[in-house]
Formats: sequence, C-alpha cells, structure tokens
Amino acid sequence: MKYLKIILIGLVLSGVAGTAAAQAPVQFRVQLIAADQQAGPSDPALSALLPKLQRMPYKRFLQKGSRIVTLAPGKTVHAAMAGHNMALTLESVQGSRLRVHVNWRRGRTSVVNITAATQPGSPFVCGGPREGDTTWIAVFSVQ
Repeated sequence: MKYLKIILIGLVLSGVAGTAAAQAPVQFRVQLIAADQQAGPSDPALSALLPKLQRMPYKRFLQKGSRIVTLAPGKTVHAAMAGHNMALTLESVQGSRLRVHVNWRRGRTSVVNITAATQPGSPFVCGGPREGDTTWIAVFSVQ
C-alpha cells in the first residue's frame, strides 16, 4: 500500500510538472527574407539556413528583418518588419513540438494564413508575396 501511494504521488507530480513545462513561454525567431534571381552573394547572416533556402528556385537571399518574440499558449504576438506584419499564435505544445498559427499581412492584405508544426532545430520556411522580381520568404524557428 505504501508503494502504491508513492507511485500515485509520483504520477500526480509528473503530470503537474509536464503541464507546467508545456505552458512555459517559448522564444521564437521570425526572419523576413527577400529572394530573387540576381547574381551575387546571399546575406552571410543566413549561412545556417542557405542549404534549406537554396532548394527554392532563387539565386540570392537577403535578410530584411529578424525578430525574436516570446510565444505563450493561446496568445498572439506581432512581429513587424519591412512593411510586413506576422501575427503568431502558439496553439499547442506537445513535448518539444509546437503548433504555431501565422497570419502574415502586407498592409491590410493577408498574404499567408497557415498553421505549422515545428520544433527546435527544425525551422519552417514559408513562401510569401511576390513584388516585382522579389519573392518574400519568412523563416520561423524555435530558439
């Protein structure tokens, strides 16, 4: 009986600790990138992302903005840069896996509205609007 009580107390405490960890705020980086077909070097600030970005049909990638925001479950946070506004909502956390909703706006127009799953070390890349010869790309990563 004594062992059963210890096991039950352990299960209750582990459930409480797991819930507290799941509700902890998460640091999230949002990077806005301009991609085009022009010859020339890509932005050195993107060197870690270049292997992933170069799978896309562009030759040059220039970072136009980078923000680190703190996401908490159910709360919406805005990251504005270069005339673009990203509204990010952390929908759920399961272990190290995050489900994030992104509403990317350019002025009053919503250009991308997506929900994606990500985790540390696995950024998600989102293609955005095209303006002339430039295509905008956003990269979202857990810090």
